[in-house]
Amino acid sequence: MLYKLLIVYQVNYLKFSIIIPIYKSEKYLKRCLDSLMNQTYKDIEIICILDGEDEICENIVKEFIHIDNRFKMIKQINSGANFSRKVGFQNSLGEYVTFVDSDDWISVDTLEKCAKSLENNDFDLVKFGYVKVNNKNKYIYFPITKAFTLIQGKQEVKNIVINNMFKNYDFNQMWGQVIKKSKIRENFFNMDLTIAEDLYFNYNLINSIDSILLIEDCCYYYYFNNNSITKTKNKVRLLGDFNDITYVYQKILEDIESDSLFQKDQLNYIYYFVYKELIFYIFRCLNVTGLSYKDKINFILKQAQTDFYLRIKQRVKYDFIRNDKNGYRLVFKEMYNNHIKKALCYAMLIEIFVKIKK
Repeated sequence: MLYKLLIVYQVNYLKFSIIIPIYKSEKYLKRCLDSLMNQTYKDIEIICILDGEDEICENIVKEFIHIDNRFKMIKQINSGANFSRKVGFQNSLGEYVTFVDSDDWISVDTLEKCAKSLENNDFDLVKFGYVKVNNKNKYIYFPITKAFTLIQGKQEVKNIVINNMFKNYDFNQMWGQVIKKSKIRENFFNMDLTIAEDLYFNYNLINSIDSILLIEDCCYYYYFNNNSITKTKNKVRLLGDFNDITYVYQKILEDIESDSLFQKDQLNYIYYFVYKELIFYIFRCLNVTGLSYKDKINFILKQAQTDFYLRIKQRVKYDFIRNDKNGYRLVFKEMYNNHIKKALCYAMLIEIFVKIKK
């Protein structure tokens, strides 16, 4: 894949490289770049990866380059966000890298907080909390889980973080963290995935690092558009997403199951978590425009017969479903009992309720 480096500059030392994949985000891009340019910590570079021909976004980036030589732009031909991140990583000069999506932003003191934490310590990763902001300007805060602040030792890192991945989602995104560049390998960026690439990257990263510092502060602002493309997938993409999430969880479970570090009760919880995730992805068919009731039933039936789904369901302890407080509990129950039509009816009622509540 060809890409073109438009702006290059030389520096003696940089602490942080900020990498931003940009694709059709002209409405939000200036907000994102403003938050990066105005960081109170100044020893940074800001690498903008322009994915595809987009004159408006390109001009916005050029405006920032004109006023701040810490910005640089790389253009590439429609290759996807994950490839953009990889290209940014390959061209980064900082000791640490961090990823920011182009419709999101970070608080202006984010990197200063990280730099202070790293002054007398050599952590491989610094992770901070985030704020979910929707298109109605509603803010929901997700601070890092308070149970721990410093994790050291490869086994301790893996044990605590993997358990967290399957409970609180703190470690399931590539954004919201700064990573020591030397700990990242190029094969952490899986180019075949269109979804769950963050989870794939982070799981591989966790196997590579020895120390994590957790900052409870919510520094990253994740913009969630209720009308985004993820709400109106076509059937082909829907199937691709299910295959991707299956592939990623299959790879993770192969590793976890072969590791004596994880006890049976931990594995049982992980199996139930993956079971729920698979069902959530199966029932995304409700958001596909033009899909008939019969088509939805057939799609659910087909995915519920895949080898990986059946293997996970077989390992699920029914007590987890019985005690689950999730609003989707009845869907989990009916899928467990192979009552596909009942499960679909419950899921459709939940969708209606959610729309009314909005």
